[in-house]
Amino acid sequence: MKTLILIGLLSKVELRELGQLIKQRKRASLEALWKYLNSNKDHTDKPVFFKSVFGEAFEASKDYLLRNELRLLNNILEDYIAQKEVLAKLAASNIQRDINILERMLRVGKILGFEKQWADTERAAQASLDCAQLSELYSLKAEYIIRFKEISSKNYAEVIEQMDLQTQAIQNTTHEKQSTTNLRRKYALRVLQAVDKDEYAKQSDRTSPTELAEGIALIASYNAQVADAYFLSGEAKIDCLKRLIELHPSIAALRPQMKKDLVSLNGNIGLEYFLLSRFEEADAHYEKALAYQEKNAVYLEILFNYCINALMLGKYNRFVQLYKEHQELIQESEKVRYRFQYFGAMAALFLKQPEEAFQMLDQNISQRPVADYYYYRLVYAMVYYQGGDTANANRELENILQSFRFRSTAQKHDKPLVKTMQKLIATESLAIDKTLYQEGLLKAKEGLTKTSASHSSFSALIYKWLEWQINDRIQG
Repeated sequence: MKTLILIGLLSKVELRELGQLIKQRKRASLEALWKYLNSNKDHTDKPVFFKSVFGEAFEASKDYLLRNELRLLNNILEDYIAQKEVLAKLAASNIQRDINILERMLRVGKILGFEKQWADTERAAQASLDCAQLSELYSLKAEYIIRFKEISSKNYAEVIEQMDLQTQAIQNTTHEKQSTTNLRRKYALRVLQAVDKDEYAKQSDRTSPTELAEGIALIASYNAQVADAYFLSGEAKIDCLKRLIELHPSIAALRPQMKKDLVSLNGNIGLEYFLLSRFEEADAHYEKALAYQEKNAVYLEILFNYCINALMLGKYNRFVQLYKEHQELIQESEKVRYRFQYFGAMAALFLKQPEEAFQMLDQNISQRPVADYYYYRLVYAMVYYQGGDTANANRELENILQSFRFRSTAQKHDKPLVKTMQKLIATESLAIDKTLYQEGLLKAKEGLTKTSASHSSFSALIYKWLEWQINDRIQG
């Protein structure tokens, strides 16, 4: 009986401890079963067994009751033993305990203190030359940067460095394990040589298998295709990602933890459709991505991309709803916090709420990450302009042009957009003459059409806002 085998693995202290845990469940039949199995009575006499547990005579039709009770007890025993083994390993390794804490930080998204804890743990793992734990640590550091740090060349160069270190650690771990395996194999061959020379001759001629198992080969192929997709774009990338979705059920059956890949696969298809300006198709895949998300594991980047696509579809209230729903999580993320703020402000502008838009923006412009600084200035200009403050709107645009001149990191590809916005602001000075004003607006619209053909995808919404502002004034 499996239950008796499991009970036999427990020490006297553990038997008493588990007995107390079972008693706390306040399930009379389970407690009676535990006591009976720990007695010296005959466990094969089913009528006696059954009556000892349930207090009534055995009937064949009630046999399922005993099977259910045994199944429950087996689950309790297996959980207890597994937990004891985990605790024993943690007690033997402070490094593994610290790795578990780092994993928890990433899982719940509470990363305050992550970098110091990681550095301390990495030093300890290096000192103990535990390459398996170093591999885990390098993977965690890369995940931390990708999920929570600003997108920059410095940060992603560090991701590459962590991946290279992890590869090295994996190779070192594999080499050590192979050497240990070879040591045991040679010992077994030496014993065979002493006791059976014929069998020794047969076994010593064997070579270790090198072929990948079918399932591992499938997983490796899947990972390779995902990696290739990073360097594809447009329809080619969409087709590749859709093939991966078709393959995904087989992968998830082998590796249940990869079920979450459906979130990123659909999210990336959504992004490609967005870049092709096929916003309805993008929306459908973003909806799928969100549906596959676990409630406690929100992919903020995919949520952000979905929200921007919603703005392109004119779903401004949807953006505001999602922003408010996830505001606490967004505020904790250095990576997307500011981008959500300025696109949230743009949503408010489209809803004709410039004051609310201004309140959404962080007022300390110097705190903007380099990648966000330029767009933050643009949104400030938009807020001021829509609120009727053309002087401050023009000041923000001049600051952007200054950054183009003096900051080597400035993103200059949308300089024509800034110039177009300046022309629109200048047109406001003609408002006292309706004819001249209309002519000025038409020229601004013509200039917008010319520049929008080569705009970056990140500025698409700004062009949409500009077009709306110009048309609104022409019509009105």
